[in-house]
Amino acid sequence: IEEAGYMIFPVPFEDQLTIQRAVYETGTVEVHNTSGVLMASDNFRKNKRNDIILDMSTVPSGIYFIRISTSSGTISKTINKN
Repeated sequence: IEEAGYMIFPVPFEDQLTIQRAVYETGTVEVHNTSGVLMASDNFRKNKRNDIILDMSTVPSGIYFIRISTSSGTISKTINKN
């Protein structure tokens, strides 16, 4: 999935979910299950190239919602775990 300078892969994912960015601003990444429970989160730091790799090995297969929030806005996508 690619949107607004962010790439989320692989989709569907298995044990890891990677978020790469082309935009260098401070922000957060959150993954919630369909009940709204936070399953994973991490932060981007301004002016640093830091792709985020989330360990999703302990979450069950199913549908999840990923949200990337920055000062420029919020991106929300649906993702699946095999």
